[in-house]
Amino acid sequence: MNRITVTLTMAAGLCLAGRADAQHAGDVFLEGVAGRILTGSITERTILHDHRVFPAEFGEIFRNFTDEPGFDSRADAFAPGTNIGFNVLDAVRIWNGRSFATRSPVTFTISFANLNVETGAGFVEGFGLPVAPNGEWHRHLNFVINDPAPAGIYLLALELWSDDPGLRNSDPFFIIFNQESSELLHDEAIDWVENNLVAGIRFEDVDLGVGRVNDFRVRGATPGRRVTFFYGFRLGGGPQVPGCPGTWITIHFPRVMGSAIVDSSGRATYSQFVPGGATGRIVFFGAVEPSTCTVGNVVEHEFE
Repeated sequence: MNRITVTLTMAAGLCLAGRADAQHAGDVFLEGVAGRILTGSITERTILHDHRVFPAEFGEIFRNFTDEPGFDSRADAFAPGTNIGFNVLDAVRIWNGRSFATRSPVTFTISFANLNVETGAGFVEGFGLPVAPNGEWHRHLNFVINDPAPAGIYLLALELWSDDPGLRNSDPFFIIFNQESSELLHDEAIDWVENNLVAGIRFEDVDLGVGRVNDFRVRGATPGRRVTFFYGFRLGGGPQVPGCPGTWITIHFPRVMGSAIVDSSGRATYSQFVPGGATGRIVFFGAVEPSTCTVGNVVEHEFE
């Protein structure tokens, strides 16, 4: 039987990881995992795999316009000669102070060069763009909020597709746009989407460094249950969760750090000292709720 292996310290293993390719911070990170397009988020040294909620701001370059977030992948992520595209899954929604139940009175136009689509009352088919010869897909679509473009917080639900028959569409992901409104409302709306439109255990507030205690926080867990936190040095080939047939850890040879009880809001935090020997190394962190056979997403971080 495969079991998660426990180690007493992180220090020994932290010398094993190599360096990662750098993508553009702030872009939606794309990869093909288990036959599906997977979205993630990127900061300078961290990739949050399987992440589906992204902020955006209109007006930072031109009024009513943004080309962020962009989309980026590693080289060799996709088959050269294929196309990756998007679909709009629903009408644009506007934050009413409690939820995104209200349809927006205005539409968005999404474009690239001479290609463009306008959002409507429901599903709208988008367009595709070719993968680069090196297998990378790095694109910045143009998003415009159409007149009269009132102030507010807006929700756009999308999916990505590929004409590669070996890749299924991504799960729905969500961009929350701020149009001349406060960052406090923007943050409240993002938090609502995280709690209500994306299921499962997800890491949040990732701020990691060496020579200090790091807080590993997850949300979306079951109040009162225990979440186990673990780490490893590459993705794939991990063990089955004990007692959970068909549920697998996605980190190879994971080492357990510890566990924490989930609070009433569905959050759990585990604190772990990371030694100086981690400098320059890439480590993958995960979380699992064994009692419900629920595995969370994965944080990939290069320590400095």
